Amino acid sequence: MIKRRRLGTVYELSPAETVREWFIANIGRVMFTLVAWLIWLGVYYMILSVVKIMMAQGIETEANTVAHMIQTPLSKGVIGVGMILIAVYILRDPMKRKKGKRG
Repeated sequence: MIKRRRLGTVYELSPAETVREWFIANIGRVMFTLVAWLIWLGVYYMILSVVKIMMAQGIETEANTVAHMIQTPLSKGVIGVGMILIAVYILRDPMKRKKGKRG
């Protein structure tokens, strides 16, 4: 087991303990972010499928397939912005805001 270094009356965590605590605290958030991204991509694909049906009403051309619509720059931007917003929402640390208010 890793021992703490003693500096006078103050205890300091070793770097390995600090990394371990950070990893334990954030691994769940990172995994949940990945799952949320997959769900976001699935929901976006379904939305594009509905839009395709509403636009073309069953006429299948290369210009109105879902795969073609996903490859457009606007669609890639929507996917990217959605993924960034999801990551920011999940990975932000509400405890940091509370620590600043205690002051």
